[in-house]
Amino acid sequence: MSKNVPSIASQSDAIVISIPKEEFGSFLNDLLKSKRTVSRTFDHYYDFDKDSINDIYLIIDFRIKEQNSGSLLNSEVTAVFADGSRRKYESIDLFLNSNDKMNAYSIGVNLSLSYMVQFAVDAAPLKQDIRVTINSLAREDGDEILGIIRNTHNGFVNIDIKSNSFTWADDIIAHLSNYLDSKFKRPSLFHRIMNATREVYIILFLPLFFGALVVPDYLRLTSSGIISQKAILNSVLDGNKGYDLVSLSNKINALMEYQVNTGLTAQKAVTMITIFVGMALLVFLAAGFKFFLPGRYVSINEFSKTKNAAKERGKKGILYGIILATIFSIGTGLLSSYIWDTI
Repeated sequence: MSKNVPSIASQSDAIVISIPKEEFGSFLNDLLKSKRTVSRTFDHYYDFDKDSINDIYLIIDFRIKEQNSGSLLNSEVTAVFADGSRRKYESIDLFLNSNDKMNAYSIGVNLSLSYMVQFAVDAAPLKQDIRVTINSLAREDGDEILGIIRNTHNGFVNIDIKSNSFTWADDIIAHLSNYLDSKFKRPSLFHRIMNATREVYIILFLPLFFGALVVPDYLRLTSSGIISQKAILNSVLDGNKGYDLVSLSNKINALMEYQVNTGLTAQKAVTMITIFVGMALLVFLAAGFKFFLPGRYVSINEFSKTKNAAKERGKKGILYGIILATIFSIGTGLLSSYIWDTI
């Protein structure tokens, strides 16, 4: 190819590429030659609104124009809603400037950008495609907890770049990664471990914990009705040596009647029931762990933004309620068990 390199110019919202006739064939060959895709999926908790999407576009646009002689060829935004409908905007500007008052719940948005990028001074500009997909997976028929909270934990942010240059694509993704890491929260190590071992935790650990709390009380209760008369007699005599025979006899009869006929008292039953309720709540909390994690939302209209904020408040209310009820139930059971053992 000669040094008569095609140049890029803008003319009334259009891109004009000037190509020498003798270079046109080589230009088409370079333009159409196969590209490879560089992809990355981000694991964050987020609430994407139009400002966030505009930030992503500006980062991409600035980086391309700062590094290369590049121009935006076309842009397209597709908004996806929970009722299955889609809205397509022919440019990023149309999307950002639209004022959507529709009561539709947004669950995803796709941003597609195409640039003509000139990687070297003596090379022709090449078309590079960038696609950013943001999804909440919070459909109307999705999983729910208590009929209130939808599971929005499985959402994702994905970036695909079809490019002739891996290093160029990696650089764009690195800058977007820095932005997402600074703006949105990444799952902690505890969240990742809990998600990976949730089933093991429910099936193995909780029953063992439950058994350690409840079984000792249960064994005491079931054995309390068959204490031998000799043991009761020795206990009363040792603690009541100064009493007369009639008083001792009345005490022994009362204790034997209590042990034999009323081994499981209301107080003892309350101890076991409160611990059982607390453990049941703990199992419920572990089973619903993913529902109480921060959401992954796409709030590109006011209706969605209001609804998603209400979801997060509802999550926190239910979560804190279950935690307090669990602590209160287990604490009450253990305290009553301690009082019963020491009296």
